[in-house]
Amino acid sequence: MKNMLLHCSLCPPETHDRLLNGSNLQLLHLLSEVKNMLITIYDRMRDEYPFRSKHFGDLLDTHVPRGVEPGSTDHFYKTICPDDLPFVKQMEAKACDFLQKLTHDERAHHHLVCEFRMKNRKGGYSRFVHLVSVFEWHTNGEIRGLFICSELVDEKPRDNVCRSYIVNRKTGKFICLSRRHGTHTPQRLSACQRRILALIAQGKDSPTIGSELFISNSTVNNHRCKILEKTGTDNCTQAVLYCKSLGDI
Repeated sequence: MKNMLLHCSLCPPETHDRLLNGSNLQLLHLLSEVKNMLITIYDRMRDEYPFRSKHFGDLLDTHVPRGVEPGSTDHFYKTICPDDLPFVKQMEAKACDFLQKLTHDERAHHHLVCEFRMKNRKGGYSRFVHLVSVFEWHTNGEIRGLFICSELVDEKPRDNVCRSYIVNRKTGKFICLSRRHGTHTPQRLSACQRRILALIAQGKDSPTIGSELFISNSTVNNHRCKILEKTGTDNCTQAVLYCKSLGDI
C-alpha cells in the first residue's frame, strides 16, 4: 500500500479511477476487512467517497440528517463530535497549507495523523486515530485524492483529546499541527522502548520480553509506564496503534 500511494502522489485526474481497479482494489478490500479499522478513499474535487469499508456502519453512526447529501463532506462532519469539529476544520486547513508548500518529492514522504472523536452506533462518541495520505494532486497543484485509514483506539473515551501531526515517513520526524489545550504532546520513543512496544504488539508479556531483551521484568514494566507517558495513552493497545500511525514501530 505504501508503494502504491507513493506512486500515485502526483497524478492526472484520470489516474484517480485506476486506484479502484485490479490489484489495488483487491488490496483495499483486504485492508477494509481488518477489525476496528476503516479504509476510505476521498475525492476532494468531486466531494465524494468512491470507496469505504463495508463495515463502516458497524463502528460509526451512518444516519444521514435531513438536508445533507449522503457521502458528502457535510455528512462526514455530522459524524464528528461537535466539540471536536472546530479542531478538525482547523487541522484540515493547516495540513493543506503545509502540504501544498512542499515540493513534489517532499509531498510523497509525508502523511497526516490526527486523533478525534466520532459518533458510534450507540449514540456516544469513540476516539479514532486517522492516518491520511495524499495519493493524488490535481494538475493545478491542489489536493485531489486522499487515502484515509481510521483505527478505533478508545470506544468510550474519558477525555477530549484532539491532536494532529504531519509525519515525515523518510526521516521519522513529526510536526505538531494543532492540539486542544491540555492535550498531551507525544515524545519519540527510545530504541529500547520501540523494541518493547513491538513485542507487546506481538502479544508478549513482560517476563517474555525481559527474557528476549536480557533485561529485568521491572525494567520492562518501567519502560511500559514511560511509553504510556510519552504517547499520552491509557494502555499499551492504544500506544501500539498510535505509534504505528506515527511510524515509531
